[in-house]
Amino acid sequence: MQMGLPEFLARYGGSPREEFESRVQVPHLIFPSQPEGRSRLPFLTTRKKGGKLRETIEDASAIGLYGLPTELGQLAAVGRSGGNELVIRSGEISKVHCFLRRTDGGWEVKDADSANGTCHNGTPLTPETWMELSDGDVLLIADFLEIHCLAPRALFSLLKSLRSEDAPPRDPPDRSRSRRFFAVLDEGPVREHVRQTVARYGEFHCSRLWSDLAPLIWSANPGDVVLCTPVMYGLRTDEFCRIVARHRADLEQILIGSDPSLPDAVTQLPLGMLKHELERRFGKKAEHR
Repeated sequence: MQMGLPEFLARYGGSPREEFESRVQVPHLIFPSQPEGRSRLPFLTTRKKGGKLRETIEDASAIGLYGLPTELGQLAAVGRSGGNELVIRSGEISKVHCFLRRTDGGWEVKDADSANGTCHNGTPLTPETWMELSDGDVLLIADFLEIHCLAPRALFSLLKSLRSEDAPPRDPPDRSRSRRFFAVLDEGPVREHVRQTVARYGEFHCSRLWSDLAPLIWSANPGDVVLCTPVMYGLRTDEFCRIVARHRADLEQILIGSDPSLPDAVTQLPLGMLKHELERRFGKKAEHR
């Protein structure tokens, strides 16, 4: 499944290595999903046709991942068309550019007779020949886009390197500006109450799925607020909060409810105290409607 690195971090980033490797059992392709992004990961680059450096992808929100096929003989296509398993939007990439396949021994890759070609560790591929794909291999797509193959252990090391202290310095939060609130909440009265409350202080973005909000959270401004309830879909609340605390320590976190396993940095309060807490934090008197 193709996903962004923020979503992948939210799903797996809080796991110890043994648990991570038991949940992530296939290598992943790592690629720049938004070439205009900035980043601190120097090995992820896109290049011009002369081999000159064009971009360095450093920002987690600009990195995409794709898990290799799991079933024997399963074929996955890479290209710019929306019907491919791995979609990369670029005019230099063919509609179907290359193929990946699961074999008895691992995985293979071959070119799909693309217009601008595919290279595997510097060797051009042909439509007639499958090449074994191993941990650490690099595919050069259309002579400009590098895609890296990382086994689960190497992928775990990459995630561990994405720590908040490695991020560029950020300006301190401006307590007077309008904030964005990201709420992981189920449908119903609680969601509506939260929406009406936080609308007095800034923008409100809400979903019952953390994966819908993960890209927004990872590109949020310092001082924005992440709200959640003890019951979430697809991710334990304590795991979610620890991931946010580790990778986005500059965001406020508020749990509506109680969970003794959460980090100290997470404010926990009953729903009825939310208005009071926001007024205390942001210094704005809530308007009564």
